[in-house]
Amino acid sequence: MDLVPPQQHVLPGFTQAGVLNALQLAAKLIELSILGSLSLIIMFTYQRHLLGGSGLPLGLMASPRQVANGELIWRKGFWSSLTARSSSTRKKPYEFAPFWALCLLSAILVAITGPSSAIAAIPSLDWFPLEKPFADKVAPYYIFNKSTELWPDVVTAASLNAPGSGNDCLSSMNRAMVDCPAGGFRNILDWGKEVIFGDLSVGSNITVANDRGDTRRLVTVKACDGTAHGRVTAMTLTQAVTTALVAYWAFARNNFKGVALTTGQPKLVPQLSSTIYAPRVEVLCNLYSFNASTINNRTAMRFPALGVPSNSSRNSTLRAVPESAFNASRLLNATDFMWIEAGNGPSDPSINAVVTIPTVSVPFAGSTDWQQETAKLPCSIYAQWVPVNVSYQPNTQDAVTYDVLDSTETCLTSGKSPKEKVPARNMKIDKRYADSINQDILFAVGGNKSLIIGLMDGFTYNMENSTTIVGSRSILKGSGDRQNPSIDEFNRNHAEIVAASLAAAITDSLARIAGNGHWPYSAPIFVKNITSKNMVAHFPVSSTTGGQFETLNNTVESLESWIQLNPKFERFGYGYKWRGSRTSQLGVSILLLHLFMALAHIAYVLYQVIVKHQGTTSSFDTIGEIVALALNSHSSAKLQNTSGGINHSKTWKEIVAVRETSAGHLELVIDPESKTDANPPRIGVTYS
Repeated sequence: MDLVPPQQHVLPGFTQAGVLNALQLAAKLIELSILGSLSLIIMFTYQRHLLGGSGLPLGLMASPRQVANGELIWRKGFWSSLTARSSSTRKKPYEFAPFWALCLLSAILVAITGPSSAIAAIPSLDWFPLEKPFADKVAPYYIFNKSTELWPDVVTAASLNAPGSGNDCLSSMNRAMVDCPAGGFRNILDWGKEVIFGDLSVGSNITVANDRGDTRRLVTVKACDGTAHGRVTAMTLTQAVTTALVAYWAFARNNFKGVALTTGQPKLVPQLSSTIYAPRVEVLCNLYSFNASTINNRTAMRFPALGVPSNSSRNSTLRAVPESAFNASRLLNATDFMWIEAGNGPSDPSINAVVTIPTVSVPFAGSTDWQQETAKLPCSIYAQWVPVNVSYQPNTQDAVTYDVLDSTETCLTSGKSPKEKVPARNMKIDKRYADSINQDILFAVGGNKSLIIGLMDGFTYNMENSTTIVGSRSILKGSGDRQNPSIDEFNRNHAEIVAASLAAAITDSLARIAGNGHWPYSAPIFVKNITSKNMVAHFPVSSTTGGQFETLNNTVESLESWIQLNPKFERFGYGYKWRGSRTSQLGVSILLLHLFMALAHIAYVLYQVIVKHQGTTSSFDTIGEIVALALNSHSSAKLQNTSGGINHSKTWKEIVAVRETSAGHLELVIDPESKTDANPPRIGVTYS
């Protein structure tokens, strides 16, 4: 049952809330029927022992009533009865253990029957699969990628759009197209203007709309503590994946028929033939400050590394910044950026960068004589392809969401350990692909600037109307003096904003790999017909009906290199499910246990009546009848000292039985002699 508005009727005269209330009444009726059933089972067994040859311990005489109200397990008589025996010479201890265990189990079932009935009868609000979402069979669905891999281990110029397009994403004509790594510069620049007013330690999202405007992709950026002055992680999905899921749904609405299109809240979950990966970038930056007298000391700069202590400048194992980087941009008020290729070792960064930003200081505390300084930030950039599960909710969200499947600890770790852990894949980024990220953008403030420089310039300002002294804003946080932050606060705040800018720009660029999910580089397709020489691909187009058919010079072997999606549909609403809900499994298991007990009891009663012709009795099933029987019985010497209560456990172990002490007269007897001399009640005789 789909989740519907409160005023909508799902049955004649019933809203969804009314149906749920009726099911609560049904749950109560189930509970009462189970309690009645358990009472009958206990009473039947109780009567069989009391009227039979074995009798029943005194401590279990009130067991039918005590089971029903749950007080059984708190009574001394109940626990003492476990080791009772009818005769020390003929019987062993624990003779009454089966009935004792039945009483204990029934008392536990009585206590949990109410919640179990509610769990079983009242539906849960959850996701439920749609076995046949469409009326007709749907062709297999793939992400076609012709020019490059979707997630290569080494991101090179081959990952650009060069083959067949004439656009290598480095030309002055097409560098900012959405098909290129720098295509999202507008979103990054807009985000950069606002991020200094937030707190990166709690995370920040960049909204990137696709070129058709029918969905958005989120780049999540978050800072955390680490071994460098600034450590920031960013992650998103590749645009090829988000475009494929959105195009599938848009095409289905225009061309398919089925229950999936009328469902209130559908969800598309790809059934993958191979793992889907998403780019995750972690940036570590250290900050080194210089003024006019210390500008020549830049040779001490070193790139930070994961797992290396923060005093990395004195750690000789870290890679030194090359001379070409620390000698660049000698103007103290200048902004500068350059890529530095990293090593090829498995623990080396994917690529390095050196950022130069202008800063200001005062010569002594309380001075208003601002002094121009510069800061250089060597940054280590670690990039990975991270395995993810993706899903898309077209009616409630306009973004494709994901769950991370690896267990790597990063700033974006959710704390929920995935059941299926797939290792992330480290990647290397060569300088040519990196250059395509940091393109000159004509729309940046101040004219033609590269993307990273434009971001950095967005954080700078002139001091007190000065045209030469320039400072850089940073994220204001912490408990220190906002006007005069400590050295550590200054370094951390500026390093974080630089690391965040790099992480955001690089992550978004990696999401646009292989042509940003656009034909002819990569695109979603339905594979219609396959022959020995070629196949017919059906490209869905979200804005039109019917799509576009193309004959590809590919064979069935080509499908192995493409990502097969084939979304499975789920619907959100009320229903019942066994898998994936431990609570439902427990509740239904309790009811199934009672069902087994009830069926076993019915089978036993039928056996006694039909096969052994022993019949049943309705006597002694109320407290009044037991009291009446006791009043009509002779007193026993064993109970002479119990008129004010029972204090000793051995008294509760005394065996009580019903015997015919004279013709047509039944009594409760305790003495062994009385049990031996008198006969059990006779079958077929009416004593009441």
